[in-house]
Amino acid sequence: MKKYLVVLFAVMFSLTAFAQEKKGGKQAAKATKYAELAQTEFNLNDEAKNKVFELKLAHQKEASKLAKQKKSGELAVEDFKEKQKALNKSYAPKFAEAMGVSKKEYAAFNKKVKEEMKKK
Repeated sequence: MKKYLVVLFAVMFSLTAFAQEKKGGKQAAKATKYAELAQTEFNLNDEAKNKVFELKLAHQKEASKLAKQKKSGELAVEDFKEKQKALNKSYAPKFAEAMGVSKKEYAAFNKKVKEEMKKK
């Protein structure tokens, strides 16, 4: 009986760990794709591409936290939209600087790749 409990515990633990890893992997994959699109669009070197990747990953993690707060009821829909807009505004100059472009060029790029990023 003890063996079955140990095996059951091990299976549950590994499934939980795998589920957490999968989400982080999805965010990293999207950040990688975004950085690659930026590199292609603006002829970025590897250092700039890595900076864009790190920024995008941090941006996604913060946006994910906001979404979780909205889902749990900690944030009202209006507050969520306001905080999400503020988050995007705070990251826009950082992305523009990392890419070496103006805010206007960054906004155009972001609009252009929005649909591409939604694809799986």
